[in-house]
Amino acid sequence: MLYIGYGIFGGAGIGITYGIPIATCIKWFPDKRGMIGGLAVAGFGLGSVFYAPVAALLVENYGPFTTFFWQAVYTIVGVSIGGKLMKATPDGYIPEGWKIPETTTGNLETNKYDFTPKEMLKTPQYYFLLVMYTFANIAGLMIIAHASPIGQQIANLSPMQAGSIVSILAIVNTIGRIFWATLSDKTGRMRALFIMYVISAVTMFGMNSLGNFWLYALGVSLIAFCFGGAMGTFPSVAADFYGAKHVSVNYGFIFLAYSGGALIGPRLAAVVVESSGGNYQMAFLITGVLCSIGAIMALFAKMPKVPKL
Repeated sequence: MLYIGYGIFGGAGIGITYGIPIATCIKWFPDKRGMIGGLAVAGFGLGSVFYAPVAALLVENYGPFTTFFWQAVYTIVGVSIGGKLMKATPDGYIPEGWKIPETTTGNLETNKYDFTPKEMLKTPQYYFLLVMYTFANIAGLMIIAHASPIGQQIANLSPMQAGSIVSILAIVNTIGRIFWATLSDKTGRMRALFIMYVISAVTMFGMNSLGNFWLYALGVSLIAFCFGGAMGTFPSVAADFYGAKHVSVNYGFIFLAYSGGALIGPRLAAVVVESSGGNYQMAFLITGVLCSIGAIMALFAKMPKVPKL
């Protein structure tokens, strides 16, 4: 029942709910896609910041299953209220005084054609973005999942010190979603993503030398900051590449990269540690290479061509 209820139904519910506010907000603010998408995604990140201590308190006093029950109650209430507050944009909505730009500021064109999900899946750019996004998720989710044991190994942190860094990660992750997504409105999506991947790659390559609390905290914070940035920027990339009309479904397909990252990243670190007798170095090198490839991919990203009707 835990697998079915928490894993399947809970996971599906989060997946369904996650994309709707992002798509709705992006359609209302086409002139600020990055910023509004980052803010919407940041709400998802803030949930872990505020709920984690509450959940720990509830589990300690009432047990896990009673905690699940009350989580279900306030989720139903919260989503119902939030859903009532959201409204779809009118067809052809454009903010007053704003014109659809020929190019996004910095480097990539904005596609004026609205691709259906079926049309999007036929474009090579979809698979390009899927792979590129997966690399960011592998790096971020690997560090988030193993932040505490990595810190105890390479920086000789106590369990309490390592735990405090884990708490910092959620906050930095959330800030990164807003910062990078807003920056992408000014610099262009791919230019912002290029910088994120470069920072992540350099940090990963140097991770094994972060030998004290502050250096380690800075290193994992940089990874979380850029990982959050990718989470906040890719919804706008989906809208730029494939139009805003079907962005909720289209981004859902692109967001499959998160599942790939969640399956590969933490498992990669676990396999490397097991095979090397407790050393994470090879995992850092592999993810550093993947982030380097992601940076190169950002330089060569191109808009999909409008399908022939």
